[in-house]
Amino acid sequence: MRVSFVYPMFNEIGNIERVIRSTHAVARRALDEFEIIVVNDASTDGCGELAESLRAEFPELRVLHHDRNRKLGGALKTGFGAARMDHVLYMDSDLPVAFEDVERVLRELRGDPAMVVGYRMGRNESAYRHVQSWIYNRILRLFFGLRVRDVNFAF
Repeated sequence: MRVSFVYPMFNEIGNIERVIRSTHAVARRALDEFEIIVVNDASTDGCGELAESLRAEFPELRVLHHDRNRKLGGALKTGFGAARMDHVLYMDSDLPVAFEDVERVLRELRGDPAMVVGYRMGRNESAYRHVQSWIYNRILRLFFGLRVRDVNFAF
């Protein structure tokens, strides 16, 4: 399997090195071919420079830079447009999913899936946020015919 990992990044200095190293380790064990695409969305904390410095160590890493902040949608559009592999795996740079779970999913995939969608378990939310999320998910499922458990999760 050939996978492009896409990570939108805005001021993620505390996460990005661990994201790159963990992704690389998992991908080397579980995939035939891969690339890691980090989209620096005009960060101001130095994470873009840190990601660039890791390119020498990880030839599969590409770092793309926005000169102005284009928000999550713009960063994803840039990353998806730059992807060269057969499949794209997108996660937030704040690591919403354990890499052990990512590796397990990659190893267990069979055939050529059209889509894999993750969802959160054991969400730690207020009652208000829980109700708000429930309503939001139901509305999107109804209007768009989606059959996924959590339409707003980044995996």
